[in-house]
Parts: sequence; C-alpha cells; structure tokens
Amino acid sequence: MKNGMIRVPPQVANAANPVCSVCQFGKSRRQPHTTTTGPIDHKHQKPGDGVSADQLEAGCPGIILTSKGSPISIAYHYCNVWVDHYSRLVYVTMHHKKDAKEMLASKDKIESFCKKYGVKVASVRADHGVYTSQLFQASLVILNPSS
Repeated sequence: MKNGMIRVPPQVANAANPVCSVCQFGKSRRQPHTTTTGPIDHKHQKPGDGVSADQLEAGCPGIILTSKGSPISIAYHYCNVWVDHYSRLVYVTMHHKKDAKEMLASKDKIESFCKKYGVKVASVRADHGVYTSQLFQASLVILNPSS
C-alpha cells in the first residue's frame, strides 16, 4: 500500500500499524497499584488476623444435589469466597439467593469452621454490596461489641 501497488486512500496507507491485543497482554506484568502499601497480608501474623470476602455470581447455575427422590428445581446461582490472608486458606459457600440472610449463613459457616480449629477471625475485608447491609453490619457489632 505504501509503495502504491494497492490503491487505497493516503490516510489508510500512512496509518500506523495496528496494535495486537495479545502481544500487549504478553508484554504486561503484574505490579501493585501503589508501591507504598504492600500486599494485603503483610501485617497479619497468624490465621484469622485478616480475612477477605467476596460474592460471585455464576453464569451457569449449579445443581443442588439430593440423595433421594426427584431432583429439585432450585439451583446455586451465587457463592461467597472467604480467603485467610495469613494461611491463604480458601473457604467457599454456595447459595441460591443473593441476600443478607444467605450472607449471614455463609459468615456463620466460616466462623464455625475457624472455631473448630481454634482460630478467631479478627477482621473481615470486603467490597460493598451485601456486606454493607444493616443485617450483616449488626452481626459484626454483636461479634465485636467494642467496634
């Protein structure tokens, strides 16, 4: 095109080469968004010092297993993922609704799991969403009345 062998408008012939998104992805590297904060877990000295929580929505609902009878029509659409910062333990609970009651049930499950192994959850780090509901916040105050 630049030599005139193929007839195209001059703006097309003189345009910059396109950028390949796959090549750009290959050149990228992971780095923190700031250099002063460090990783989330740098201050945690034992399991339970810090736990991150997030809620995910499934694109393809999961089937709830039954041991007897016919299959039920309810399916899992959501899951809560809990990650301990110190041990990197991942704990997942499945849910069919996205509401504060299901979130509380998930919180109770992770707390009973931790209690079983003698671990007390000191802090929970989460985004907004269901975690900001009054029901969830009230359960945290009951857990730690000093806050």
